[in-house]
Amino acid sequence: MDKELKRLIYAASLIIGSLLIAFLLKDTTGNYSSTTYNPSLKSQEYTITNLLQEAPLDQNIEVSGNVTELLEDYTSKKGYVYQQIMFSDGSNELLIFCSTYKGRKDLNIGDRIRVEGKFQKYKDKYEIYSYCSQIQKII
Repeated sequence: MDKELKRLIYAASLIIGSLLIAFLLKDTTGNYSSTTYNPSLKSQEYTITNLLQEAPLDQNIEVSGNVTELLEDYTSKKGYVYQQIMFSDGSNELLIFCSTYKGRKDLNIGDRIRVEGKFQKYKDKYEIYSYCSQIQKII
């Protein structure tokens, strides 16, 4: 075999191998397997109080409340930016830690919002991790 044919076979093998690995890493919804928030999974709706009582950790949930505080953005060591929003149902308060990757959310204190995201515990505190685009203002 000549040198160019060997290179072509090698390149084709790399491409086919990469496609095979990508196919094997996809779950049944077509999304890549991950332990991070997956907005395509069905969410269960809660109030903040019920959410804190039941504590369905690492599950996708939906919860509503009023914005009580807009905290300073957090920037990770890798340069990813997250908005931090405190919101309440009148009895309990919870942090939304949302990635600005798909856009920021323009909110004001007192806005009524609904958010879908992953309910998790980080450093002994409960929070909702989501994309900021998953926050909806309720009018």
